[in-house]
Amino acid sequence: MHVDIVDIVIAVLLVFGLFYFTVTLPLEKRRRRVRERLERFTLQKAQVAKEEPAEIVITRDQLSTIPLFNRLLRRMDFAAALRRLLDQAGMKMTVGSMVLIMLITASIAFLFTVRLQNPALTVLVTIGCGFLPLLWVKHKKKRRLKQFERHFPGALDLMTSALRAGLSFVGALGMVGKEAPSPIGEEFSKTYEEQALGVPIEESLERLTHRIDSLDLRFFVTALLIQRDIGGNLTELLEKISMTIRERFKLIGQVRAQTAQGRFTGWMLTGMPFIMALIISLLNRNYIMLLFTEKLGQYLVGIALFLQFLGFLVIRKVVNIKP
Repeated sequence: MHVDIVDIVIAVLLVFGLFYFTVTLPLEKRRRRVRERLERFTLQKAQVAKEEPAEIVITRDQLSTIPLFNRLLRRMDFAAALRRLLDQAGMKMTVGSMVLIMLITASIAFLFTVRLQNPALTVLVTIGCGFLPLLWVKHKKKRRLKQFERHFPGALDLMTSALRAGLSFVGALGMVGKEAPSPIGEEFSKTYEEQALGVPIEESLERLTHRIDSLDLRFFVTALLIQRDIGGNLTELLEKISMTIRERFKLIGQVRAQTAQGRFTGWMLTGMPFIMALIISLLNRNYIMLLFTEKLGQYLVGIALFLQFLGFLVIRKVVNIKP
């Protein structure tokens, strides 16, 4: 690879970065302020409205603030999945911004690895770094899901108390949106506002399960929809769901305690080669550098890393027991 290719990539990277910080980011901030003002207005209208609101259709959010880029993303299959992932992570950025960040990250990795004159390593590192923002979003989604599931039984208890106090189910839903901590309060508030604007409660609950990928929430929504069709004691139903979720958490804790040794062994076996490589490099750097300077050594390192990753996945699969 020649230097002129690197110069082209640097220029493209600068254009991407300049375009994102001068055009895309300000448009997103402006759009976010408008959306927040509309949400506050919606909440006020829902509180003072006496008559039943007219039914409306909620339009899909734009995938990008750039019209041409937005039309291009709508033709791609992965855009919808990425939009859902961003919603589940509670992130306000658009799909277009996320794609630009991934391209910028991949371009930076390409610039750092292209001078090594190793095309295979350059391709692997560029692709891997390009997906790093996606892994960060998945981490935020997982952390947000844990927070939701931790407070979900308490939210059901609050809803049960509201029903016993004489509130309707929609009123209890709004109370949970006000009193429950984030992200439960935020998501239940969205569901309450949607039905206040005329969206059927069944559809609002289905949209809630799309924003929160939780088995407990799907179980709750399914039981609630069945109860609305065939009738029954809603308060008793919520109490049983809350008790079932708490028992499942207790079982998960017992399983994690039983598999703690296996998980610790997996992390030790995964990290031991890297620790030994660090120790050897400190004792005799020329000895271990043969693995990185010779072609055969590079192939051996690649095979070892692949087998190490494969072994880690196998151990994790064995000890990751889902009750």
